[in-house]
Amino acid sequence: MSRTLVAVLFSLSVTCAFAQRESPCWKTATSDSDMNRCAASDASEAEAEMNHVYQDLLLKLKRDGKATKKLRAAQDAWIAFRKAQMEVLFPTDEYRICYVLTATAVTEARTAELRRMLKDEDCCCPGIPGPGHPFEG
Repeated sequence: MSRTLVAVLFSLSVTCAFAQRESPCWKTATSDSDMNRCAASDASEAEAEMNHVYQDLLLKLKRDGKATKKLRAAQDAWIAFRKAQMEVLFPTDEYRICYVLTATAVTEARTAELRRMLKDEDCCCPGIPGPGHPFEG
């Protein structure tokens, strides 16, 4: 299967998830430019939320320089990974909205990971506090 077909199929599944959102923007979108605007707005909101949770986690870890350094390195690596992954999935601008929708979904997943760390949830069993968790408060 070609890389483009895989990217399109993956993006369609993400697009379906976005189509089910309750955002007024998506409910009124009737053109490609409307959908691009909605996707860009969602991407901006997802990025802002991820940065907010990341900053909260840094604040929580401020007394532990080693953990703070590791979190910064992990976040920098994740951002580089996201960029590289998106370039692999969408090497051209042909599917720009799919790029934005997929990047937003990936960013939302990272935000959920950061939120679990912030709440000291066990990495193996989300929702369950774990003994010796690396981000214990």
